[in-house]
Amino acid sequence: MKRICIFLSIIFISACQVVPKHLDDRGQDLNGAFTRIVVAEDQERRLVGQTHKLLRRWWADAPIQPISALFEESVLQAGDLLELKSAALKVLNGRYQVNQSGAIEVPYLGAIKVSEFSLSQAKHYLLAQLTHQGWLNEASSHLHLSVVEKGSIRVHVAGAIFNQGDVVLGLKPTQLPAPTVRQDYGTFDRQRSFATAIQSAGGVRPDADLSEVYLKRNEQVFKVNLSAYLSGHAKHAIPDLLDGDHIYVGSTGFQQSDLIRPTPLTPPGIRVFMSNLTAPALNNSLSAVGSDSTRLPYGVSLIDVAISANCIGGTQMANASRSILLITKNFGSQRQLVVSRRIDDLLAQSSNSLVNPFIMPNDAIACYDSRFTNFRDVARGLGELISPFILGRLL
Repeated sequence: MKRICIFLSIIFISACQVVPKHLDDRGQDLNGAFTRIVVAEDQERRLVGQTHKLLRRWWADAPIQPISALFEESVLQAGDLLELKSAALKVLNGRYQVNQSGAIEVPYLGAIKVSEFSLSQAKHYLLAQLTHQGWLNEASSHLHLSVVEKGSIRVHVAGAIFNQGDVVLGLKPTQLPAPTVRQDYGTFDRQRSFATAIQSAGGVRPDADLSEVYLKRNEQVFKVNLSAYLSGHAKHAIPDLLDGDHIYVGSTGFQQSDLIRPTPLTPPGIRVFMSNLTAPALNNSLSAVGSDSTRLPYGVSLIDVAISANCIGGTQMANASRSILLITKNFGSQRQLVVSRRIDDLLAQSSNSLVNPFIMPNDAIACYDSRFTNFRDVARGLGELISPFILGRLL
């Protein structure tokens, strides 16, 4: 009987433990105050003021060129759709797409490489070839060449970005809707902007330094200030991108709350992984944790996610002291951190970002029952375990 009492005491004491005792927070959750840090790429050490050092590793100390050079006439690239018209040689009239080799197939001339030429340079080159081969004379040598549609481009984005890597911009759908307005000449593609490329790579992280953004194009490096995107001013001063461009976004080395909100450069929304198996739910469906509740606007905090996962509310005695775990990562790191919070603390200090941290893309949360619920369920389980022996003695 004494052994049974000791065993029961241990069980009841263990029921008071709400969340796992040892959490891997790497010492960053001190006295209930959690802060993410910025670590160097592919390393688990803190990054402070190393933007230029990392930039040198990428582009080997290439000299920074003035941004004004980026506003010169853009060059033709693979995938661009051109229209050629000639009053003297009507067989040339038609649309030509620049192939993967950067050339167009022109009647009488064959493959003519036009990539890396501007539109005016390509026009003069075609005219010179036709005149040189006798298809046009100087008196009738007049051509019209225009870009009808720009092709897709591939750009590499790195630095203080959530998803570093290559992104494809301007990819056309397989089935295009019928145009409502006839367009004879000219083209404009919003998909070639810095904002589209950065958002396609997951958006800038909260530690991004928008005044330290670098563009590498044909072995030349340009410094671009993207701060205007946040205020909505001077967007005309930011050039479009070309195929093969490399973008590097510098880091301040610390989190900036001003970048934890929807902007043209930050994620419009995030996906959060949730697990709520608190009583009386036996699965996430019973907790109403579906695809809608796991997709949230960028800028939400831990208490917002707790509400979305139905971790808050219910019976005051049983549910008020629930706990929640946040599984997240430092900026630039792949190593997970685990942070614990009591719901009571979140409600009492909801405006303190150290207690109620912001949620980043692909973070995960897990809800744990209160001590009262744990104690009740353990007592219920012990009752179910002991009752057969009591009934056996009575019978």
